[in-house]
Amino acid sequence: MDVERRKQGWAVIIGSPLVAGPLQALIAKRRMAELAAEEKRNAYEKAAGRGTGAEYTAKKNLENAEAEKNRIDRIIRHIMLTNPDFVSSLKKGRGWTRGGSTPLAKMAEQVPIKRIREKAWLERMRKKLASA
Repeated sequence: MDVERRKQGWAVIIGSPLVAGPLQALIAKRRMAELAAEEKRNAYEKAAGRGTGAEYTAKKNLENAEAEKNRIDRIIRHIMLTNPDFVSSLKKGRGWTRGGSTPLAKMAEQVPIKRIREKAWLERMRKKLASA
């Protein structure tokens, strides 16, 4: 029951302008994952040449930390792809902040948004259906 409510809640959040809150939380998680990956990278560099066991463990820890960061990136990208209006507003708003662009705006730059012209698309579909 609780799982179903959570799914319904995410459906509401993803389809609304309230998506900025969960995205900010995910950006904070991403930053923490980046810091953890950097620590693991330093540990791996220190463990290089110390033996196969220590080196292997450090390498696996580094791979796990990078995989976690990539997982969070995918979640952010998926949420952004479900909200093209939010992403386009982020893209239009760049350059106006004093401190440079935010991490969310940087992620939005990487998300391709393809707009379709609904009327033109409907006309093409009508022509295809009429010719078939």
